[in-house]
Amino acid sequence: MARAKTTVQVQDCDIAFLAARGARSQRGGGDFCRSAVLHRALVQLEGLLAACDPVAAGRIDPRLAQLVARLLPRPWERTEFEIEELGRFLARTPGFLDAVAAAGLGREAALAGIEGLSTAEKLVLVDAAVRCQAPAGGGSGAGEVEGDGMSERGREWP
Repeated sequence: MARAKTTVQVQDCDIAFLAARGARSQRGGGDFCRSAVLHRALVQLEGLLAACDPVAAGRIDPRLAQLVARLLPRPWERTEFEIEELGRFLARTPGFLDAVAAAGLGREAALAGIEGLSTAEKLVLVDAAVRCQAPAGGGSGAGEVEGDGMSERGREWP
């Protein structure tokens, strides 16, 4: 498969993240060029997201996960605190509890189910929302899924 060449701008903190994992500026590639280290970090993140998937583990109803993916406002802006408190954040999101009820899910049970997830599992829900809503991720940018929004290794939802 032909490799696409692109340029990505990263901040100093991103370079420091990569350097802590052995990355160095190296023209021509190698095991520790920044691109190789970044690729490994992304593969590890993808594996972590798959391993922490609350839908695959049966810890959350797939319909609820779909609602979070579609209705979580601007998921790419969610802070660490908002992810940790995802159930409370969603309870204040206009239309979310009504959509939960319309899907035949109990409001209190849905919020308790989300609150009962680990932070890593909540992060998986936020990641699915980003993929669902971001135009480059397969979504329209308006919370509607076009295609499945998954990578070839990805999960079956949203």
